[in-house]
Order: sequence, then C-alpha cells, then structure tokens
Amino acid sequence: MHLLAATSAPIGDGEEAVDLDQPPADVCILSAADSELAALAAARRALGTEAPEVRLASLLLLRHHMSVDLWLEKTAQHAKVIIARVLGGHAYWPYGVEELERLARERGIALALLPGGQVL
Repeated sequence: MHLLAATSAPIGDGEEAVDLDQPPADVCILSAADSELAALAAARRALGTEAPEVRLASLLLLRHHMSVDLWLEKTAQHAKVIIARVLGGHAYWPYGVEELERLARERGIALALLPGGQVL
C-alpha cells in the first residue's frame, strides 16, 4: 500500500512523515549522528568530481515508515552500496533495517549495517 507523498499528517505515535526527496546516487549513507554525516560530507567534497555520487541522510528524519518507503523508492533502490550506522542496533530502527535488507537482496545492492555496539 502506498500513501500519497503530498500528504503530511501525523500517523501512529505522532511522528510526521518526511520526504527527503534526494536524487539517486551510487553510494547512500545513513546515520543518526550529525557529526558523522558532517565528516562524511566534508570527505566527499575533498575527493572532488571524480568520486562517486554520495547521498547522506539522517535516520532521525526517517522514523516514519512512509519516510523510509519514500527514501527507498526515490534514492536507495538505485544505489550500488548502502551503509547504515544504526547506533542502537536493529531495535533502534527495525522497519528501516528490515526494508534495507529486503531491498539489498532484491536489487543486489551491497549493504553494510553498522551497530553502535557489538550486536545489530
């Protein structure tokens, strides 16, 4: 079931769906840590125009299931590599982890799920 992206209303626990509307890229990196995303953005800029395109996204903006679905559909499904830094493990972002795993299997995308502790 798909919901219209134009509709923005709280669902469930009050979280509001967000459409990041990022264009596709070869590499997608997710993290809840702003410092990691800032460092990765700076590193990507330093590599110049010869490096692959990279999309960075905050897990804090992908809490709502619809937000995850939109990002997967518009951005992640076209990637060659997806890296997700899931600091709290699977329990922190279960729907996102499960959907990333499904997408990676279906599309042959290399997926790295990096927990903050020893267990994802």
